[in-house]
Amino acid sequence: MNRIVRAALRLFMAYGIKRTSIKEIAREAGVTRVTIYRHCADKRELVRAAFLQSEAVFQQALQTLNDRPDADPTQILDQIGRGIASLPTGDLPARLDELERLYPDVYADLQQVRLDTEGELFSRLFDLSDERGILRPGLNREVARAIIWEILVHVLRNPGLMTLGLSDQDLFNAVRDIILFGISSIPESEDLAGQ
Repeated sequence: MNRIVRAALRLFMAYGIKRTSIKEIAREAGVTRVTIYRHCADKRELVRAAFLQSEAVFQQALQTLNDRPDADPTQILDQIGRGIASLPTGDLPARLDELERLYPDVYADLQQVRLDTEGELFSRLFDLSDERGILRPGLNREVARAIIWEILVHVLRNPGLMTLGLSDQDLFNAVRDIILFGISSIPESEDLAGQ
């Protein structure tokens, strides 16, 4: 089933959900259409499984935190980066818009899984960072979480950045460093207006 789901996600990301047929997914996965229908009752179910595959990256990171409560937050971010880099590339925002139009119930399920998983994941990461004294005091966690999510969805698939020839992992590492360390070397306490 995993091979089918991965093939479906690759094709959905490359060509769109509506333009991808079960026949094309079967060919990409190296199976028959009958095999696909043994695992999924219809295209909607396959679409749901494919898009939930992307959420597995965050679920695995959360599982790592459950298994190792003392994990280094940077290592968890690296795990997320490697997971995202392993996913098929494409215009994710456009595909999510298409998913919402074609299968609003699947989109709603995906959003709920995302909110639940990523909400707990980022809450745990922030708590762990705070315990280690590496979280900036007064940080608005909800704003930070929303910004990090936007970066993960949009920046990693930005066409301008994709032309730089960086691997997804290298691009994620650069973004991670900006999230963790900022872009300025000016200490926060200095008054920028006087410079």
